[in-house]
Amino acid sequence: MVTKNIKLISFLSFMCFVLFIYSSFGYYTLNKHHDVVDVNLNSTNSFITKSVTFLINKKKIIYEEKSKEIFTNKNILYALKHKDRESFYKLVKPYFNEMKLSDNNLWGFHIILPNNQSFIRVHKPEVYDNMIDKGKKPIIDEVNRTKKLVTGFETGKFGYFLRVVIPIFSTDNEYIGLAEFSINVDSFTQYIKDTLGYESLFLIKNIEKKEFLNDLPKTKDNLVIFKSTSQSLTKYLEQNNVSSIDLHKNYNNIINDNNYLYKILKFDISPTSNLIVTFEITDIIGGAKSFENNIYKLIVILIIISAIVWIFITNSFLKHTQYQKSKMESSEIIMSQNVIYSRTNLKGIITEVSEAFCIISGYEMDELLGQPHNIIRHPDMKASDFENLWETIQSGNTWRGEVQNLKKDGTYYWVTAAVSPEYDSKGNKKGYLSIRHDITLKKEIEVLNITLEKRVKEEVEINLKKEKEKQLIEQSKMISMGEMIGNIAHQWRQPLSFISSLASSVKLNSELGMIDTNTVSKDMDIILDKTQYLSQTINTFRDFINEKQELKELTLQDSIKSSIKILESVLENNYITIVNNINCDEPVKIEMVVGELSQVIINILNNAKDILIEKDIQDGWVKLELEKYKDKVVLTIEDNGGGIPNEIITKIFDPYFTTKHKSQGTGLGLHLSYKIVTDSLKGNLFVKNTSNGAKFYIELPLK
Repeated sequence: MVTKNIKLISFLSFMCFVLFIYSSFGYYTLNKHHDVVDVNLNSTNSFITKSVTFLINKKKIIYEEKSKEIFTNKNILYALKHKDRESFYKLVKPYFNEMKLSDNNLWGFHIILPNNQSFIRVHKPEVYDNMIDKGKKPIIDEVNRTKKLVTGFETGKFGYFLRVVIPIFSTDNEYIGLAEFSINVDSFTQYIKDTLGYESLFLIKNIEKKEFLNDLPKTKDNLVIFKSTSQSLTKYLEQNNVSSIDLHKNYNNIINDNNYLYKILKFDISPTSNLIVTFEITDIIGGAKSFENNIYKLIVILIIISAIVWIFITNSFLKHTQYQKSKMESSEIIMSQNVIYSRTNLKGIITEVSEAFCIISGYEMDELLGQPHNIIRHPDMKASDFENLWETIQSGNTWRGEVQNLKKDGTYYWVTAAVSPEYDSKGNKKGYLSIRHDITLKKEIEVLNITLEKRVKEEVEINLKKEKEKQLIEQSKMISMGEMIGNIAHQWRQPLSFISSLASSVKLNSELGMIDTNTVSKDMDIILDKTQYLSQTINTFRDFINEKQELKELTLQDSIKSSIKILESVLENNYITIVNNINCDEPVKIEMVVGELSQVIINILNNAKDILIEKDIQDGWVKLELEKYKDKVVLTIEDNGGGIPNEIITKIFDPYFTTKHKSQGTGLGLHLSYKIVTDSLKGNLFVKNTSNGAKFYIELPLK
């Protein structure tokens, strides 16, 4: 009788548990299915949102591209800048006609000046010059303020429009007005219906009391229903307070029209208007109800099956218990072979170890039993770690951590360990159990990762440094190019003046009938000579700015000569003498990139010029000398500017180091010169002070 009562109680307890489990399962499954329904609804919402956004962006892109086409026409920009309305209209009208043909929803094309004065309405050229009050058209005010394209919806005098308003700039980047493209919203509701199959309409706040909105249907919130494609949607919105519609609840705001269910989706497209779209959800909601009924049936069936299973399990329990007992015995053997564990007494003396413990430590079992656990302690482990371990387990808690142990052969292994106290049947602490897991491979990988991370970081730093140096070279090149153009201007001034004088003389003699053939021939020869000089200057400049990094074998004296030639006129104008002691009888051939050495020489000469001018040195000079040795050639450039102060002479090749004002120097010239000589030309660049001033040494290797 007692056994039967126990079985009954067990059965009832089991069935209550099963009922709880299946009820939880049903609740969870239904919630999950509701989430799926939500996902389907949200997916449709997202699709419609993207489609509407796409249509708006499509209109914006079309008129932005058309605006670029129109306002890159210099004649149109000129007419607008000079307020030549008639010429502007003639030039722009063909574009407007073409746009009307490609988009029948384009209603207006309006040009407005920066002071908010209407310049011309291309769609209605007879109306112009009226002033647009600030605040009346917020989109225009925003473009005038930001000078950027703005798109938005606005209510006009004759309709509701999508406005694409684009700033206009002259060829010299002066803001000269804006172009307002007005597109009828008819295309939106029709596009949504034709392309997506959804009904839609616009709701507009008639703040400015536009006459064309007066006779249209309205909601209880006095919102005007505009451009509707659905009678049922219009009727629903007329009968409901749309401002209170909660659009975030999946099963609210549903229209039931002839047993078909529709969901409302609202877009806040402007401060004064919304776009309302409906889509059918009959199948989605109906499917959810059917799924709920099926879940309830399934729970009932599962409860019946569970009762049958419980009876079967009960009958098999005794047999299974016997089987488990024998299996447990074999499991202990398997555990010993595969789990690293050990037991100690309260003093830490080993009383039991597994076979896996012996294998990983290299000890035999009888070598470990009776020994203290620190027999496998590795000397690299801190004493404080073991002090913490003992404090934890002696207080009755479990200690967890990573431990490096010592093998019998002197090598090591890593484990994660969990050490816990064990108790006898009376609750007295009798010893400690340690279960461990081998993580040696993980630790080795961590060390490898640290090494790899360090190498990657070093490579990244090297690449960043190279990229920065490349940018410095380009920046210095542009600065030098600007200085070069100034130098060329100085060099061209005298030959051009000379050519102009000769040409004027020939013209005057021709007009007076005093032409002398021999004189004219000589003058023409002089002009040809001057033009060849100008041409050579251009060739020198071209070689300097050449971006092709091609190695060529060049004559060193020629490179020096062309560099001097670039600065010759500037130096002479500042009364600085060039002492050129370069011997050209024995040409020195060097393989280098065209223009690089010139950049170095020009940088040094420019610095010498600046210091001579700054110190107002009378009879200033710059001396260039070239010495050839067995394995190298040395070019020196010396000035009589007094030299470089000793406290900064070691810093002059550092990036961004300069003693000049910010407007006169960047501190890149000598740094980049140093990089060119040392990295590209494989030479050396240094400076010393002499009794006269600073003397730069450029050492270049010979083959």
